[in-house]
Amino acid sequence: MMQRRDFLAGSAAAVLWTGIAEAAAPLVDIPIIDTHVHLFDSRRPQGVPYAGSPEWAKEKNGVALPSTYRAYAEPLNIVGAIELEASPWIEDNLWVLEQEHTDPLFVGTVGDLEPEKPDFADQFARFRKDPLFLGIRCGKILEPGRHQTGG
Repeated sequence: MMQRRDFLAGSAAAVLWTGIAEAAAPLVDIPIIDTHVHLFDSRRPQGVPYAGSPEWAKEKNGVALPSTYRAYAEPLNIVGAIELEASPWIEDNLWVLEQEHTDPLFVGTVGDLEPEKPDFADQFARFRKDPLFLGIRCGKILEPGRHQTGG
């Protein structure tokens, strides 16, 4: 039996989503590429170091795959997405590339590799063989104890 609270929350979400789609209608002729998307699946045997916001982890069971993103993107006329890798696990760069190859909406990824690591050049060359691997992020550059520049 559906609880009143669940019904009201679902109704509010439907109204909000309709409002977003209506607001995006004038953008139909403007191609949009979302340059900050995360893909993850906390159901994987090893889990994930990042599973979205606590709300996302609860509502979507820690899963964000290309099909999940497509459902949000299409009504907004988003024609492409670039994933920005948040996992420090090197093999997650490969996992993301495999996921992206299942959906042409994904046009690239910015991997998470650490340039100061001795195997960086080899890892970069390995992933760069895939045309969807566009570059790297230096997400940990401002962590304490790491090299910092500027003033």
